[in-house]
Amino acid sequence: MAEEIAEFEDVVSDVDYKKIIELQESKIKTLEAKIAEQNRTLEFYEVRGDVALYYSFNRKQNEMAKMLNDVCLYDIDLTDPKDKQFDRIFKLLEKSEIITNTVRSIKAASNISGDENEDMKRRPYNDTIAVKRD
Repeated sequence: MAEEIAEFEDVVSDVDYKKIIELQESKIKTLEAKIAEQNRTLEFYEVRGDVALYYSFNRKQNEMAKMLNDVCLYDIDLTDPKDKQFDRIFKLLEKSEIITNTVRSIKAASNISGDENEDMKRRPYNDTIAVKRD
């Protein structure tokens, strides 16, 4: 029995516990990072897409308005056939109607209040059907 204990002590003394602990801590950090990434992915899919789309389009409308306000039509050279600035502005004006109608449709269909934080928190009706009520 004493020999077996001595052999066990030799084996135990050869094990580098610090290295084992470091490896386990490294694995824990890797797993925690994976969990955090999956939680971010889950949060992305839990966001109301219709509300996020509305506010995204709304921001694009504001950016387009700023661009158009920054351009003075008097400064555009209409005599130069190579200058496409007027064509681009005209195209932007054409597309603005489509975006405006899209924003109005999404707002009406999704019951948008105008408060982005509140709208993002509010769950759609379909998600509340199976919720237990008091």
